[in-house]
Amino acid sequence: MEITIKTATLENLEDIIKLNHMLCIKEHTDYEITVNPYFPISQIGRDYFKERIKNECALVAIYNDGVIGYLVGAIIPNEHYRTISKIAEVENMYILEPSRNLGIGKMLMKEFEKWSKSKNTQIIRVVASVQNTDAIKFYQNTGFNDYNLTLEKKL
Repeated sequence: MEITIKTATLENLEDIIKLNHMLCIKEHTDYEITVNPYFPISQIGRDYFKERIKNECALVAIYNDGVIGYLVGAIIPNEHYRTISKIAEVENMYILEPSRNLGIGKMLMKEFEKWSKSKNTQIIRVVASVQNTDAIKFYQNTGFNDYNLTLEKKL
């Protein structure tokens, strides 16, 4: 199975939107009802992905000329209370079910790390739903450590 990771272009926009829509539906259904499953297909969502493709980091995993996964990330605003100047964040990533557990996520993360280093960042961050234990385990296995715990209370 020959999988290629490449920098996304606007030609990949619809594929990324489709995959993110699948991610948002899963997040909404399985982990957090406040996740908007329609975000990626809204104009705001489309504009967000266009901006990431043009100005930040958008990667796609290609197999047999089809997109089977993606990762989108960006340099996020500095946290003024920390002693570091730049943080990169994996904002969202999704791989089609039949293509999981083949190392594609690790390949995407490796390319994101290269991009982050090229931007002189000192830390990469990712946020995952606490109920999504598979994602948390994946991130821990790729070198991420717990830093913050965000607690919320619904009113």
